[in-house]
Amino acid sequence: MLIHCTMSELLAIRDGQGSQAALRHLDECDECCHELELLHQRVAALKALPSANPPRDRWSAVRDQIMAERARARRRFGGWLATAAAASVALAIGVGGLVTPAAQGPDPLAELVSEAQMLEEALRTMRPETRVLNGRTLGAVAALEDRLELLDVRFEQARLRRLPRNRMVILWQERVDLMDALVNVHARPVTLIGF
Repeated sequence: MLIHCTMSELLAIRDGQGSQAALRHLDECDECCHELELLHQRVAALKALPSANPPRDRWSAVRDQIMAERARARRRFGGWLATAAAASVALAIGVGGLVTPAAQGPDPLAELVSEAQMLEEALRTMRPETRVLNGRTLGAVAALEDRLELLDVRFEQARLRRLPRNRMVILWQERVDLMDALVNVHARPVTLIGF
C-alpha cells in the first residue's frame, strides 16, 4: 500500500524544501504528481485574479445617502416633537384648570417641558447632522432616536386618552432623560479608527 504525500509535503516540494522521501515518492506516484500540478494551477489562478481595490469615488455617494437618511429622521422627529409639545401644553392647560395644586411650588411638568426644549435647542445648535460618527456612536444615536420616536407615539396616545398630569410628568421626565443622553452622545468627541 502506497502512502501519498500530504498537502504540507506537497507545499514544501513546491517551495523547494521537500524531503528526500517525498521527492522520491513524487517520482513514482502519478496521483501525487497530478495533485502537485493542481496546486500549481490553483496558485496561478489566484495570482491571475484582479486586485480587489475599492473604488475611490464612492465616498460622496455614501455621504449623500447618510445625510438624506439623517434629514428624514430629523423631519420625522421634529414632527412628532411638535405634536407632543402641543399635546402636552393642551393637556397641561386642560388639566391645570381642573386640578388646583395642593402647595404653591414649581410646576414639575412645566419645568420638564422647558428643560426638554432647552435640550432640543442645544442639540440643534450642535448640528449633529454635520458630524462624522464612528459605528458605536452611530448605533447609540440611532437607539436613542428610536426610543424618542416611540416616546412620541406614547405622547400621542396620552393626549388621546387624556392621561392624568402625574403620568404626563413621567413621560416628560423620560423625554428629558433621553434628550440629555442624546446631547451627551453628540457632545462627546468622536474617536476615529484608521486602517
